[in-house]
Amino acid sequence: MRKYGLVSKEVVSILNRMEFERKDWGALFEYFGGKSLVQAYSMNRCFREYYEMAEKAKKGIARETRKAVEFSWKGFIDCKLTETDKANYAAWDVADSDVWDGIAQYCEAGIKISVTYNDKNASFSCAGTGQASSRENNGYCVVAYAKTPYEAARVWLFKVATLLPPVWSEYDSGEADSIG
Repeated sequence: MRKYGLVSKEVVSILNRMEFERKDWGALFEYFGGKSLVQAYSMNRCFREYYEMAEKAKKGIARETRKAVEFSWKGFIDCKLTETDKANYAAWDVADSDVWDGIAQYCEAGIKISVTYNDKNASFSCAGTGQASSRENNGYCVVAYAKTPYEAARVWLFKVATLLPPVWSEYDSGEADSIG
């Protein structure tokens, strides 16, 4: 049977278990519920062709994988707004569209930005975390908060655009208090 290529391995397995003789096609016909071997072979070939087409499609759309760069958490950048910083922020003249454009530029540079709501203090926080593609800022996070999501994003942009150096880890937050 194998030399004719008419049946699958499963049918050959059934034939071997049931010890059919090659000439006993009538019993085999009844075993398959009235379906002929040609129908069984046809379905098998159809499924095999679909499988082969799917494999070709997978290879065709497979994309080249990028070299993985490790993300390693390094910590938060302690950038708190002083009274002078708050006055400068209030005077900071930036259009709404420029805020979103600035956020988009940081995203393109490899900073993952998220805005979330905090129930405990009823405010929104905007966090920007450097990913591997952000090179020097990989693993560092800058956080800002405000009463609206837009304002939180605006405060975050103010911090990273005006207060922090391009390499966030070089920021000097000043002397630490003796307690707190």
